Amino acid sequence: MLIATIGIVFYIKQRGTLSWAVAVFFLINLYILASWWSWWFGGGFSNRAFIDSYGLMAFPLAAFIDQFRRNQVVRGTLIGLLFVLTCFGFFQAQQYRNMAIFWGWMNKEAYWETFLKLRPTNKYWAILYESDVIKARKGIYTTIPIYDQKITRDALIDEVEVRFLTDSMLPRKLQMESETSGKTFDQLLLDSANSYIDKGKATDEYRYLRIQYLKSEMYYFDSWHQDILRQANQEGLSFEDMATKEAVRIFETYSPKYLYPLPE
Repeated sequence: MLIATIGIVFYIKQRGTLSWAVAVFFLINLYILASWWSWWFGGGFSNRAFIDSYGLMAFPLAAFIDQFRRNQVVRGTLIGLLFVLTCFGFFQAQQYRNMAIFWGWMNKEAYWETFLKLRPTNKYWAILYESDVIKARKGIYTTIPIYDQKITRDALIDEVEVRFLTDSMLPRKLQMESETSGKTFDQLLLDSANSYIDKGKATDEYRYLRIQYLKSEMYYFDSWHQDILRQANQEGLSFEDMATKEAVRIFETYSPKYLYPLPE
């Protein structure tokens, strides 16, 4: 599209039928879309609001290529470059599906961290920052981290142990093993919980803790609290129900990074 944009100049020089119409539309459309407070356009791959312009931008793109019709080497190189960039676009679409390119709030560091990688890395999540939507609506653009380590292994162990103790068979099994192995019941329970976590089976417990943590943040941060309260009033829900609904939505959106790896 950068090449197509440059091609507007050649399209005007060639006195194309729609040349001035394309130029005026491009400038007005660019101004209007750039005026929205949400520069990430609510989430999507690249600047999705410009996709509707692709059909019209095909004319200046063709004009750019036609400008070199007498120089077969340059024209062939240009077409080859466009082919490579198109393939690269398909590759990045696959990255987007795998969340190696995030649907919103991408930054330069995160982009280069996953450049030519089909799947996100742990570092990628650590350097990806979310825009503060409340402030962005007022034209103040600041970011907040969307990655943290608030859920500790000790907290996860406690949650797993609670689940084990409610199991009808496991406590009896551990008690019998305690009588023969010389280990205390508490030590066997702890060992079982650690083994359960190490095998990556504690995702339900981690999900519960993460959602509870998100809800606690909604109570703590005043701007977030007011936003949840406003949504609750609009949907006719209690604050608790709205906070739970929003926490679940956030967790499910970021679940690939929240679930793997579990805290060490």
